[in-house]
Amino acid sequence: MIGFGCGPAPDPDIILILIDTLRADHLGAQRDNGTLTPCLDHLATRSRVFRRAYSTSSWTSPAVASLFTSRFQSQHRIEAFTSLLSPTELTLAEVLRERGYATGGFSANILIGAPSGYTQGFDVFTTFPSGKRGRPRKLFSARPARAAAVNRAALEWLDEVRDESPDRPVFLYLH
Repeated sequence: MIGFGCGPAPDPDIILILIDTLRADHLGAQRDNGTLTPCLDHLATRSRVFRRAYSTSSWTSPAVASLFTSRFQSQHRIEAFTSLLSPTELTLAEVLRERGYATGGFSANILIGAPSGYTQGFDVFTTFPSGKRGRPRKLFSARPARAAAVNRAALEWLDEVRDESPDRPVFLYLH
């Protein structure tokens, strides 16, 4: 892409926010009603909003694998809670890192992290554990991590990237 005047335009920063089980018609930006989700609505005014986005699956793991690989569930084979994303799959983070992006991922979902193979291509990826310390962590009974912890870690990472390389484009995945 050519920018105005002095050569190519810089690559844009990409922030991908994934919110499990959120219906589009409950977002103010989708309903022209800013009362439900004011912070996301404000972000939407300065962002590209996709009004017709569809998931390839009804549950998280295969949907995220498809989002990361641009492939169907029948191709990446994420079919169960114990499925692993193959290291041979090419992910969005790998492609962007190859293009010079700083890549950071921060997930409050224990299914999306290193043990399942979702961190490939990320310079930094942190999965926030659920539940209280000292208690067994059960998938559906654990208390999820608060958004504040995810946001704090992501913002600290962004500050580090900007301090080291102010002009380096960023891919930030928030789950």
